[in-house]
Amino acid sequence: MIFREPDDRAYYETIGSDAWLKVLEEFVENGLARLNSALGRRSKIVPGFILMEEVENRPSDYPTWPSRR
Repeated sequence: MIFREPDDRAYYETIGSDAWLKVLEEFVENGLARLNSALGRRSKIVPGFILMEEVENRPSDYPTWPSRR
């Protein structure tokens, strides 16, 4: 999209605006903080044997995991 044609209004209301860019930056930072928080509760590096125990004990949570039986 060419922002600066036919006039500059769209450009200066978005990417040409320091205030708009600041709001966008704060929005992204807030989203990143929320994502990191959610991943911190759920995402962990675990040894393989724990992974296999999880898959074998809760197969309905992993319906596409290949069966090892």
